[in-house]
Amino acid sequence: VFKGDGEPQQPDPFDPRTGLGLPFTRDKQVAYYNNAFVGSRMVSQRYYFFDPAPESFCQVQFDPPLQNFTGSGTCGVNGHVAEAGIYGTSTHNNNGIVEVFRTSGLYSPIPGGLPTDFDQAGLFSWIDDNSLWGINTIEGVFSQNNAYIFLENDTALVNNNPVSLIAKRRAGSAVGEMLRMEESEC
Repeated sequence: VFKGDGEPQQPDPFDPRTGLGLPFTRDKQVAYYNNAFVGSRMVSQRYYFFDPAPESFCQVQFDPPLQNFTGSGTCGVNGHVAEAGIYGTSTHNNNGIVEVFRTSGLYSPIPGGLPTDFDQAGLFSWIDDNSLWGINTIEGVFSQNNAYIFLENDTALVNNNPVSLIAKRRAGSAVGEMLRMEESEC
């Protein structure tokens, strides 16, 4: 995961008032995505695994209520697992577009990751048999686009680019590789 300037994303202090901030190492991250398209519905469940923060971050003294840990964890000792989800359905136009209407977990702007409905639905659409593209926006907060390129060897390359509409800059960039697995292989 990279910041908007291309540098690896560093840990952020956690703010218990908002539930925002990830005080964990993010320069190399493992994630599991379960992207399911069943009939007219799309469900994407994602699980992110974060390594403990480096000692240099743990030594920083933050002004309260900011913290260098979440929950009952210890900075530099405990890692973190976060869930995120997106939910959508195809439109009645039968045009191949999936409207994403709800997020949860890490993708929710609500403290505690409670499910959030989009004011304006995000969109996912198949570009061709091997390419899926998506965009979603929470007005005034962020906008992001996602590209999934599925290759013939059961892998996919993924590129995610969120833009902070508050800071008016690219908030990061995530590039990854996915391996296709059938449910029976999990």
